[in-house]
Amino acid sequence: MGSDNRYLSIHQVTIKCKDLNKKLSQVYWCSVILLPKTTIKDIEKVFKGFLWTGGILTKGKAKVAWKMVCKPQEEGGLGIRDLQTWNKALLTRQIWRLTKVKNSLWMDWVNIHHLHKHTFWEVKSKDLEGFSWSNMLALRDKLWKHIWKTPGDGNNINLWYDNWHSAGPLTKIIPVEEKDSHDLKNTMTLQQFCSNHGTGWPWGWDSRYPPLRAQNLPILQTNKKDTVWWRDREGNKKDFNPTQVWKDIRTINPTVSWYKVVWFKLNIHSHAFIFWLAIQDRLMTHERMLSWNTSNNLKCLFCKEVPDSIKHLFFDCKYSREVWKQVCKICFLHTSGTDMYQIVNSLQQRSHTTHIHTDIDRMAVAATIYFIWRERNLRYHNGSNIPHMKLANEIFNTLKARLCGTELKWSKHMEEVCGKWKIARPRRWHPTKADDHGR
Repeated sequence: MGSDNRYLSIHQVTIKCKDLNKKLSQVYWCSVILLPKTTIKDIEKVFKGFLWTGGILTKGKAKVAWKMVCKPQEEGGLGIRDLQTWNKALLTRQIWRLTKVKNSLWMDWVNIHHLHKHTFWEVKSKDLEGFSWSNMLALRDKLWKHIWKTPGDGNNINLWYDNWHSAGPLTKIIPVEEKDSHDLKNTMTLQQFCSNHGTGWPWGWDSRYPPLRAQNLPILQTNKKDTVWWRDREGNKKDFNPTQVWKDIRTINPTVSWYKVVWFKLNIHSHAFIFWLAIQDRLMTHERMLSWNTSNNLKCLFCKEVPDSIKHLFFDCKYSREVWKQVCKICFLHTSGTDMYQIVNSLQQRSHTTHIHTDIDRMAVAATIYFIWRERNLRYHNGSNIPHMKLANEIFNTLKARLCGTELKWSKHMEEVCGKWKIARPRRWHPTKADDHGR
């Protein structure tokens, strides 16, 4: 990575990982070949070290599996792209050029050395072919349903293998024997076929092959070129770019119910990261340590009664419970629940709104978890002993600073918050239209 991340916030570290991931699109080899798995592992090892340790990754430092980290935030991850899938998305640009660009020196070379007048979708892989070309052929099964053509003059659309009919390539509908009986060649274009048969299906094909009934032969326009477009996984027409390809070829995982509680516009990123780890039970608590350390000396550093765990720290422990109660009081929270999971469930029901009170509740939960975890570690390493009232006030001041430093639209709810929190109304906060009419 070329830098030490000890002085960066977790948000800055995550953003750097995402930026470096995107910059791979500017590396030539990532766009022309599929990188070997060993190379991808080596690159990801650098990413892991940068995220978890700020340098070289050592055993036991990674809190969450890299596969989980590389999921989008709504699926429980941090939104860093999986490098293997991203590499495939970048290589797709070469395949897109094959289907879209017809008059180029590179396309002429590909036709002579690889296609031999066949289409990219039908040509067979051969031994001793170039590594890059073999990689491109290996992606065909993932991509054929996404690359579509809209007929213009029909000259650049292969009748059998291109996606121009709503039912898909005709080669998957019409048997080979039927093609051979009418001497229809694999290289036939849509223009050549339509010029002989008009807009109706010949030889009773529409009655013998029901999928053809969904669409007649198109009326071709001699003054209009065929167009190529990308079809996403929902069937919508999209502009082609590697990011869109990545979205459509990656594995979709179930959406986690809590992601809007953790990730939202006003969150404090270091707090959200610890909250993200806590909600997945990935913080190094005594409960996790007992799996390899059977010592009886592991006791909660706050109450000294039992080994700590996620459930105990947030907020079964007497100390943490008092901190949470005080935060609820001084921050005028509207949430309910006496432990983290109850609170998260309560906030999930309100996470679809952009109400300022909901944002403050989410910020307060994340901040309380962050500061309790920080205090727990400071007690372990530095002998800290901050009273619960003082810690709650620190949480309040942190949230207040966040609200003061954020540009928000003025509303009656915001006016209520500013009154309770004793926040002056900054000039850069713009009134909403509803408030303008109200005054």
